[in-house]
Amino acid sequence: MKNKLFFTFAVFIFFLTFIISTSCHRVSTTPEESSEKNIEKLLLTLNLNNAPAEVYSISGILERTGYSSIQRIFTISGDSAYADFGQVVVGTWHLSVSAFDSSNQEIYYGETDVTIQAGQINTIMLTLNPVTGGLVVIVNWGTTTTGDYIYTYNFRDPPRNVYRFNLQTSLLEQLTNEDMSEFPVYLSNIDKIGYQRPYIHQFWIMDKNGSNKQFLFQQSFDMEMPDFAPGNQRLCFYLIEGGGRRLGLMNFDGTEFEYLTPYSSLNNAIPDINDAGDRILYQSDLTGNYNIFMMNLQNNTTEQLTFNSYKSTYPQWSSNNNGFYYLIETTDSVQIIYQNLNSNSAETIISQADPYIIDFTFSPDEQKICLLCSPNFGNYEPRNIYIYDLNTNQISQKTFTNFLFDRPKWYQF
Repeated sequence: MKNKLFFTFAVFIFFLTFIISTSCHRVSTTPEESSEKNIEKLLLTLNLNNAPAEVYSISGILERTGYSSIQRIFTISGDSAYADFGQVVVGTWHLSVSAFDSSNQEIYYGETDVTIQAGQINTIMLTLNPVTGGLVVIVNWGTTTTGDYIYTYNFRDPPRNVYRFNLQTSLLEQLTNEDMSEFPVYLSNIDKIGYQRPYIHQFWIMDKNGSNKQFLFQQSFDMEMPDFAPGNQRLCFYLIEGGGRRLGLMNFDGTEFEYLTPYSSLNNAIPDINDAGDRILYQSDLTGNYNIFMMNLQNNTTEQLTFNSYKSTYPQWSSNNNGFYYLIETTDSVQIIYQNLNSNSAETIISQADPYIIDFTFSPDEQKICLLCSPNFGNYEPRNIYIYDLNTNQISQKTFTNFLFDRPKWYQF
């Protein structure tokens, strides 16, 4: 395991991120466990990326009033460990975890309550503190639940479902199962993920982990690739109409709809609205070749920002809204370009031909990029998630599926 410690005031701790995975089924129970209780097969998986080198083994105990305690030894494999706790009654249990050195001395200990739900995959954070002389040293470090997630969907039919790639655990989590759900977008004002259900023209919302799905509003068209502005809580999107694509805008709940571009055969698409909600980047073939344009909603003006002879697509605002990123497809590579709106200067961030970049999204700190890459350019080639680290210029493949992932969005909660 990696030799990494967190030192502050000479006291050190490390954090375990647990994934609680339960299969969804019902089995018979014993009389003393009462009848008609949900039983789930429980697998605990934990991430050991920050575990100190002296950690040799880990054990866990699940306890709950009225039930027998369940103790397991975790199997350690690389930077992860897992323990199969067998069949467990759903509900809230108390989990305690101990880490031991090679001499079987307990060196770290932590405990927390966990809620086991039917058919759910949940993440919990647990702090293991050093054990000294039998005393657990408790250190108050504040909230440490921030995590990074990439939301996307499978474009291949059938089915289209929304997925979340969990960067803490490197697990791909399926969030919807409605067969035709797409374009996930985070609605920060209500702390929900919104998503489109095409063909029935509906917009739905759910919790960030995929639970508590509910219908939000009906529309008369398919809302393609929505983007959300927290400043005025509006959704910007495009819709296919009249042989072309035109931009639209509405409140997050579907009210106050308006068209932003006229009915025509032009393709005005892939909008990205800034945080304030007053400027929109989008791609358009107005000049015959796709280039990037900006619409200013305050003064109702539109400005062409790029003048490339190669196809320029997928504009995305930088975090400070002083510039934007976009893709440009040359004859021998795909490049991600950053264009500074203040100096009107352009910089190439990435240029590569293999694997072929289809789409991208930046991490909130803009130090890493999630790339959707395909072996070759094509509408029906598998697209998988890759992470490109701008500090090391290293790229790593994160998913290995036959899906056509589309329109990724990187969020930090």
